[in-house]
Amino acid sequence: MRLPTRIPAALAACALTLSIPTVGSAATTVDRAADATAAESATASGADTPAAGPLADPATAGGSTAGSSGGSQPIMLIIDGSGSMKAADVDDKGTTRLDAAKDAAKDVIDNLNDSAQVGLTAYGMNTGSSDAEKAAGCKDIEVLSAVEPIDRDGLKKQVDSIKASGYTPIGEALKKAAEELPGEGSGGIVLLSDGEDTCAPPPPCDVAKELVEDGVDLKIHTVGLRVDENARKELTCIADETQGTYADAEDTTSLQASMQAAARAALTGYEAQGTPITGGEDRASAVDIQPGQYLDSLPSATGKITESTGMRSYRFHLDEGERGLLSATMVQPWSDSGRVDHDAVNLVVSAAEEESCRRSDTTLANAMNLGDLPPSAFIDTGAIGPDNARVEGSDCFTEAGDYIVTVERTGGSDQTKDTPFPLELNLVVQPGTDPDDFPEPATGPEQLDFLPAPGHQASPLGGGTSFGTAPELTDPVVTSSINVGEVQYFKVPVKYGQQIRVRADFEVPGKDKAVTGNPNLWILNPLRQEVTSVRPGEPGAHDFDNQEDIFGDEGHAYTGSRQATVLALNSAVPVNPRNLDGEDDPKFKTSPVSFDGFYYFAFSYSDLHGESFGTPGEYTLSWDVVGDPTDGPGAEGAGDTDDDGADQAASGGQSVWMSALTWGGIALGAIVLIGAVLVAILLLRTRRARLGG
Repeated sequence: MRLPTRIPAALAACALTLSIPTVGSAATTVDRAADATAAESATASGADTPAAGPLADPATAGGSTAGSSGGSQPIMLIIDGSGSMKAADVDDKGTTRLDAAKDAAKDVIDNLNDSAQVGLTAYGMNTGSSDAEKAAGCKDIEVLSAVEPIDRDGLKKQVDSIKASGYTPIGEALKKAAEELPGEGSGGIVLLSDGEDTCAPPPPCDVAKELVEDGVDLKIHTVGLRVDENARKELTCIADETQGTYADAEDTTSLQASMQAAARAALTGYEAQGTPITGGEDRASAVDIQPGQYLDSLPSATGKITESTGMRSYRFHLDEGERGLLSATMVQPWSDSGRVDHDAVNLVVSAAEEESCRRSDTTLANAMNLGDLPPSAFIDTGAIGPDNARVEGSDCFTEAGDYIVTVERTGGSDQTKDTPFPLELNLVVQPGTDPDDFPEPATGPEQLDFLPAPGHQASPLGGGTSFGTAPELTDPVVTSSINVGEVQYFKVPVKYGQQIRVRADFEVPGKDKAVTGNPNLWILNPLRQEVTSVRPGEPGAHDFDNQEDIFGDEGHAYTGSRQATVLALNSAVPVNPRNLDGEDDPKFKTSPVSFDGFYYFAFSYSDLHGESFGTPGEYTLSWDVVGDPTDGPGAEGAGDTDDDGADQAASGGQSVWMSALTWGGIALGAIVLIGAVLVAILLLRTRRARLGG
């Protein structure tokens, strides 16, 4: 497994969330009147300015949001009905390729969720493969079932009706399938073929490229059944152009696994989310943004790691005492061939009036292998003012004003450099804090016992397909199925003064075959930065059995073991805003645990070469949050996702401290607040006991 490489990480950013309760309002946040010009600029660029309400999860911050690929996307299955599918060479029982394809397709249908929307298309069924029939055969594409809520019996009946007879018009079939998807063609296509297109033009790879260039939000996942090198190259190209996946299948077993994985990838994928926006092409054309999460696209790259292209620029404002926290997540296409793409995302923040006053961070991902997290870069501006601890000895970031954030893309291989990549941009603004309200920064880990093996029945809960679709965990133990090559995300609320514990018990899939992959477990903060954690087997850590082959760094644990595996992580220190001002030793970083809010668990079974892609498995995830919570200030771009800020916007906003109060109501307000605190303490203690904390 290749891990993303940090090139020197100038500063690591985290996110904060907290609502301050006041009389007359369930939650309020810092009152920032959005500049009308900024709002107009953002709207003109296609963005809805996020409401300035408490937003616990930057991934869901803002007004309207969009996704670049879906956690519940409609999909179209395309089955090859060409004459070559009559070959009986997939096993020693004389099973034909078409019969194996039918069985695999019906297996996919049986395993889809009840909420899935799926359709079925086939080609080559109604003509022969003679030269005289070519004109008709290259138009022989039939939609057997429209994309609609799943009807398993009806779909399987249509699958059984497919015959092997004619030509292979892959390019035209892709066009037809895209037309059948709802809306503007958003969704996924799963194509199973045993050969290359026999009807080009149009070349199917060009069709895939044109669909992307036309703005169709589509990923095509291809499966090659006993294909030769030319067909493999063509099917791989189709997948690469749309950021889909390709898998080889040689027999019935590998075909079923590959089809399952392709269908699941088409339904899920990484769903990049945020308020749609198009950033400026240079600093001068930077688009104004407010705190929240945005969804943009990074254009093509040069193929050289030393040259930046595809710049997107944005402008934001910081007042004195405020701290800006930014992250940029670049969603690469999966690589299932172990190739080295050298794609990097570079995040730069600079003063609007002085470009040389800047901070930057770059993350390089050699390739986004199946089961890896997308690369993210982070920047913390420090608290704006003359005493900014992040820029000691410099005049940078010491004055209130406008700042420019630019995101650049470098590198890329021949397969990726011309493909636009989705970009998730997060901005969190933290108001000033009073250091006396919090303990000194951590200087070493505060070791907790690791979670024991689950002692009761786990609740079934599938993980999300991205940070933005991660379900919030409420049960202390959950179980989920996962395929090799998938990443699943969960989130939990964490307050100041608290630490996180998580454990994953994993049964290695495919016990009857070699599995080339690694189970992975991460803890990440609200801006996707790994949280400094302790793993079993490390100095000072309480150990338990079967940890000889466990490795990791920062907030990541993984293993190459082929045995049943337990991965465990404890965040090293409680969340504390003063951790930002501590010394970040490379081996003990405290800045990632500086903000409360939704923290993430990610679990994957990564696959470097795609050899085991789609092999199913199952894991159990146990977690809890321990420690007495401490109140702190709210932040824009982070907070409670249940409140979208609509009430506050309607009333014109509130001061974080006093706007909802009259001086005559202070005594009543104090009584209500004291009562609320007592109730909260009792509830939290009850919850910790229930979670085993």
